[in-house]
Amino acid sequence: MRIESTAVEAAVQEVLGLAADSGATGVICHHKVLGRSNWGQTRATLALVDAALNKGLNVYLDHYPFTSALR
Repeated sequence: MRIESTAVEAAVQEVLGLAADSGATGVICHHKVLGRSNWGQTRATLALVDAALNKGLNVYLDHYPFTSALR
């Protein structure tokens, strides 16, 4: 993804759009939102992924498993 901080929602939308337009499976590896001021944005990004799944889009993600991304 292009960015994982202030514009993370647009970046997720871009990945989902690319997957939808190409027919490829979308994969977001180590999904996270960087920067304390951006915490909570995963509610919106996960909702976008959930909506894409409900529309039948093949998309997968995993989350960033390390606490060092919280700083």
